[in-house]
Order: sequence, then structure tokens, then C-alpha cells
Amino acid sequence: MSHVSSEPFKSVGVLMGGFSAEREISLRSGAAIAAGLRVKGYNVVEIDVRHDKPALPDGLDAVFIALHGEFGEDGGVQEYLDRIGLPYTGSDSGSSRKAFDKAVSKKIFVDEGIPTPAYEVISRARDLTLPFPLVIKPVRQGSSIGLHQVGSNSEW
Repeated sequence: MSHVSSEPFKSVGVLMGGFSAEREISLRSGAAIAAGLRVKGYNVVEIDVRHDKPALPDGLDAVFIALHGEFGEDGGVQEYLDRIGLPYTGSDSGSSRKAFDKAVSKKIFVDEGIPTPAYEVISRARDLTLPFPLVIKPVRQGSSIGLHQVGSNSEW
């Protein structure tokens, strides 16, 4: 949880769904998380998030973030929960923002000496300098959304 507490959490909201391209998988993973929390004795409220200011019921002790992609992994929901003072699972908003942005995270890896495949951020095919084959991924998308393997210039 983002905010450390010595008191046990009793009522947990599971944020799921969302409005990213990964909505359906988030609904499935959120339902599985909620079921697991119930087995462990938590009072669980499943919350289908449809916009960036979700209505959260009173009485929640904490939130389990099961949102994927935009507003789930990009720091948006974390920033919202920080503003309203509700503890949550996962990294804080700043760390989430950096990890979600592939260009920012790759630069951090390189700066810290963490081995990572060669990369470049491009906006047009003519800007490409890496050799084929390669993998193209949007800078700010989750999972494999928008991922393409390109074997030659003609496939571009």
C-alpha cells in the first residue's frame, strides 16, 4: 500500500475496468483479485472505473489497483488517490509515470547502467536508424497494445 498503516485494512475497494484499451482484461483480473481478498476475509467493494474521478464509497480503508494502461499504470489513479488520502497498492504516482513511459524508463535504465536492448524514439519511419528486424511499441501504452514486429522496410 502506498501509505503505510499499522492498522489492518478491513474494507478494500478493487478498482477495475477503466477506460484504456485494456478494460476487458482489467475487469477479469479485478474480479479474480476481489475473490482472493474475500477468501482472506476482507470486505471487498468492486469498483468499475469509467472516468478519471471515480466515485468511491465511504468506509474504504484502502484500494487495490487492478486497472491496466492509461489511468491505471500511468500515475493518474495514484495521483487521484493521493489527493483524497486513500492508501493503495503499488508504486506512487511519480514512479508509475516514469515506468509507464517507455522513453523515460529506457533512459533511466541506460543512465543507471542497466542492460537494455538498443532503442530509439521516432515519430516517422525515415527517422529510423536501427537495423531490421525490430519491435515497435507506443511510448505510452500498456502491455502489448500497439506492439508490432517489423522485419523489413517494406513491412514498415
